[in-house]
Amino acid sequence: SLWKDVAKVIESEHPYKDKTDQSYTISYPGAKYVRVFFEKVDTERNYDKVLVTSTSGEPIDEATGQMNGYMTDYLKGDAVVIRFKTDDSVQGWGFKISKIQVITN
Repeated sequence: SLWKDVAKVIESEHPYKDKTDQSYTISYPGAKYVRVFFEKVDTERNYDKVLVTSTSGEPIDEATGQMNGYMTDYLKGDAVVIRFKTDDSVQGWGFKISKIQVITN
C-alpha cells in the first residue's frame, strides 16, 4: 500500500461538554493525500458530530454515533481539519483519532 501511518493522537474530552465547537488542523508537509483513522467515536448520533474538511472548508467526511476503527475518505493535499461540534444536551464519551495516513509520492 502507498498509505503510510503517521502517529497523531487527537481526542475530545471524555465525556465531552455541551456546545463544544473545537477545530484541529492536522498537516503533514509533503503529503499528496491524507486520511484520518478514528479509533473510537461515541457521540449522540446526528446531533454531535466530528466533521472532516479541507482547510478551505470543503466537507470530506463525518463521524457520529458509535463507530470503532473508522477510516475516513481521503483528502487531496497535505492538511485536514477536524471539527467537533456538539449540541446543548446529551453527552457521550467523545472521539479519539489514533493516527493519520498519508501518501507522499
